[in-house]
Amino acid sequence: MGRANSLVVAVLGMSMSASASNLIVNGDFEDPGLAGINSDYVHTPQGNTDEGTWWVNPWDPGAPWFGEQHSRGGAGAMSANGDDSSQAGQKRVWYQVVPVQTGNAYTFTAWALATAAGFSGYSLQFELDGEPIGPVISPSAAFLWEEFSTVVIPKGSTTEISVVNVSGITFPNDFMLDDLSLVLIEQPNDLNGDGVVDGADLGILLSAWGPCSGCPADLDGSGTVDGADLGLLLARWTPPG
Repeated sequence: MGRANSLVVAVLGMSMSASASNLIVNGDFEDPGLAGINSDYVHTPQGNTDEGTWWVNPWDPGAPWFGEQHSRGGAGAMSANGDDSSQAGQKRVWYQVVPVQTGNAYTFTAWALATAAGFSGYSLQFELDGEPIGPVISPSAAFLWEEFSTVVIPKGSTTEISVVNVSGITFPNDFMLDDLSLVLIEQPNDLNGDGVVDGADLGILLSAWGPCSGCPADLDGSGTVDGADLGLLLARWTPPG
């Protein structure tokens, strides 16, 4: 898709908290007007009619693949029948262009549920600005909400977030999406709290190198201080003067 303008740091199975609000419009699919939902799939409000289609229950009359949304107390979630055409790896199941602050780090999180385990349930590739984020992921079990999370540093003033199902198989290949979020990480790089990101913070990070679950230098929450954390710190380096 050729829209590469972000530095991406991929982390699977990570959960990261942040104080800022979600920048994705209607990422929980709770807006009855279906605001913010863009897709290369065909919208079929009546529910499952063919491969390469999507609908949101209860705002659309079609029944969901699974009656329990990930959102606590929520009503809406996106159901999709995976595309089986030759364009399956290019069609975006869901996408949205989001305004961001250039050079700041953000956490992108999505939840998915499949009607079958493994490759047959879904084979999802998450992308930012057309760049794949990490490996293709598949569900570990059927009818289980599972989380995918990653850290991204946009280089432009907007970032396109998209979800692509790349398997191209016909059946079962059915899944749901819910609670997509893009949240600003509030200056985690200033490890010593002096208001700047400089050599002192770099020294703290290097001294914590290696397994370090829960420590401040583990900027991406992966449980290890490594090159990904170093990249996040350097991306927010404070110029001298």
